[in-house]
Amino acid sequence: MKWIIVVYLTTFNPVEPLSENRKMAFEIKSQSHCQLMQRHINYIGSYGSFSQFAFVRSLYQMSNADMMYAKCVKKKT
Repeated sequence: MKWIIVVYLTTFNPVEPLSENRKMAFEIKSQSHCQLMQRHINYIGSYGSFSQFAFVRSLYQMSNADMMYAKCVKKKT
């Protein structure tokens, strides 16, 4: 069974009371990898710099998001 990790990013604008929301989704082959990646993204301050997932490390280094949230969901067949 395949899984999808959905990542939500929110960036707030300091000048205007607006926010920009982004949603990314990636297919993951196993539930355990998906849940581990979810944990690393949701606690990116603790795991971001040494995560085994390159995507998580790049989010940690490059993202200017104020809020970040990840969730694993089953892919519908």
